Amino acid sequence: MPLSQGSTKEALAGDLAVKATWVAAMTSASAEASAARKQTTWSSGTAGDGVYTGSQVEIDVPAGVYTHIGYFLASTGGSLVQGNEIKAGGSPAPQEFTGAGKLLVTPQIEVD
Repeated sequence: MPLSQGSTKEALAGDLAVKATWVAAMTSASAEASAARKQTTWSSGTAGDGVYTGSQVEIDVPAGVYTHIGYFLASTGGSLVQGNEIKAGGSPAPQEFTGAGKLLVTPQIEVD
Protein backbone atom coordinates (compact mmCIF):
# COMPACT_ATOMS: atom_id res chain seq x y z
CA MET A 1 0.00 0.00 0.00
CA PRO A 2 1.54 3.33 -1.04
CA LEU A 3 1.77 6.07 1.55
CA SER A 4 -0.65 8.92 0.95
CA GLN A 5 1.07 11.68 2.94
CA GLY A 6 3.96 13.39 1.19
CA SER A 7 5.47 14.57 4.45
CA THR A 8 5.60 10.97 5.72
CA LYS A 9 7.27 9.78 2.51
CA GLU A 10 9.85 12.55 2.74
CA ALA A 11 10.59 11.88 6.42
CA LEU A 12 11.08 8.14 5.83
CA ALA A 13 13.32 8.69 2.80
CA GLY A 14 15.36 11.18 4.84
CA ASP A 15 15.75 8.69 7.69
CA LEU A 16 17.03 6.04 5.27
CA ALA A 17 19.43 8.50 3.62
CA VAL A 18 21.00 9.38 6.98
CA LYS A 19 21.72 5.69 7.59
CA ALA A 20 22.62 4.52 4.08
CA THR A 21 25.67 6.60 3.18
CA TRP A 22 27.87 3.79 1.84
CA VAL A 23 27.18 2.25 -1.58
CA ALA A 24 28.27 -1.23 -2.74
CA ALA A 25 28.02 -3.32 -5.89
CA MET A 26 26.16 -6.59 -5.32
CA THR A 27 25.98 -9.83 -7.28
CA SER A 28 22.49 -10.63 -5.98
CA ALA A 29 19.91 -9.12 -3.63
CA SER A 30 21.98 -10.27 -0.65
CA ALA A 31 25.56 -10.91 -1.84
CA GLU A 32 27.99 -8.02 -1.73
CA ALA A 33 30.81 -8.01 -4.30
CA SER A 34 34.44 -7.94 -3.25
CA ALA A 35 34.77 -4.25 -4.05
CA ALA A 36 35.27 -1.31 -1.71
CA ARG A 37 32.16 0.63 -0.77
CA LYS A 38 31.96 4.28 -1.78
CA GLN A 39 30.36 7.09 0.18
CA THR A 40 27.51 9.17 -1.25
CA THR A 41 25.98 12.46 -0.17
CA TRP A 42 22.19 12.61 -0.32
CA SER A 43 19.93 15.48 -1.33
CA SER A 44 16.16 15.61 -1.08
CA GLY A 45 13.99 15.95 -4.13
CA THR A 46 10.71 17.77 -4.50
CA ALA A 47 9.08 18.30 -1.12
CA GLY A 48 6.81 15.38 -0.35
CA ASP A 49 7.85 13.07 -3.20
CA GLY A 50 9.76 10.67 -0.92
CA VAL A 51 12.79 10.60 -3.23
CA TYR A 52 16.39 11.29 -2.21
CA THR A 53 19.19 11.21 -4.80
CA GLY A 54 22.81 10.60 -3.89
CA SER A 55 25.97 11.93 -5.46
CA GLN A 56 27.32 9.67 -8.20
CA VAL A 57 29.90 7.14 -7.04
CA GLU A 58 32.41 5.10 -9.02
CA ILE A 59 32.87 1.58 -7.68
CA ASP A 60 35.96 -0.35 -8.80
CA VAL A 61 34.70 -3.87 -9.47
CA PRO A 62 36.35 -7.15 -10.46
CA ALA A 63 35.02 -9.20 -13.38
CA GLY A 64 31.48 -10.38 -12.73
CA VAL A 65 27.79 -9.66 -13.12
CA TYR A 66 26.28 -7.05 -10.82
CA THR A 67 22.53 -7.07 -10.33
CA HIS A 68 21.96 -4.87 -7.27
CA ILE A 69 23.27 -1.84 -5.44
CA GLY A 70 23.44 -2.04 -1.67
CA TYR A 71 23.26 0.83 0.81
CA PHE A 72 25.14 0.27 4.06
CA LEU A 73 25.65 1.93 7.45
CA ALA A 74 29.46 1.78 7.32
CA SER A 75 32.43 1.63 4.95
CA THR A 76 33.07 -1.97 6.06
CA GLY A 77 30.90 -4.34 8.04
CA GLY A 78 27.69 -2.74 9.24
CA SER A 79 24.20 -3.64 8.19
CA LEU A 80 22.63 -3.59 4.77
CA VAL A 81 20.00 -0.83 4.96
CA GLN A 82 18.52 -1.34 1.50
CA GLY A 83 19.30 -3.19 -1.71
CA ASN A 84 17.98 -1.99 -5.07
CA GLU A 85 17.97 -3.86 -8.35
CA ILE A 86 20.00 -2.20 -11.11
CA LYS A 87 17.49 -0.97 -13.69
CA ALA A 88 17.38 0.94 -16.95
CA GLY A 89 14.09 2.28 -18.20
CA GLY A 90 12.26 0.47 -15.40
CA SER A 91 13.56 -2.98 -16.43
CA PRO A 92 16.27 -5.09 -14.78
CA ALA A 93 19.67 -4.21 -16.26
CA PRO A 94 22.47 -6.34 -14.81
CA GLN A 95 25.93 -4.94 -15.49
CA GLU A 96 28.53 -7.45 -16.70
CA PHE A 97 32.28 -6.87 -16.60
CA THR A 98 34.62 -9.34 -18.35
CA GLY A 99 37.56 -7.77 -16.53
CA ALA A 100 38.08 -5.20 -13.80
CA GLY A 101 36.03 -2.07 -14.39
CA LYS A 102 34.22 0.89 -12.91
CA LEU A 103 30.52 0.73 -12.09
CA LEU A 104 29.02 4.24 -12.08
CA VAL A 105 26.06 4.57 -9.74
CA THR A 106 23.77 7.49 -8.98
CA PRO A 107 22.02 6.18 -5.85
CA GLN A 108 18.34 6.81 -5.22
CA ILE A 109 16.05 6.09 -2.30
CA GLU A 110 12.33 6.23 -3.01
CA VAL A 111 9.54 5.71 -0.50
CA ASP A 112 6.12 5.06 -2.09
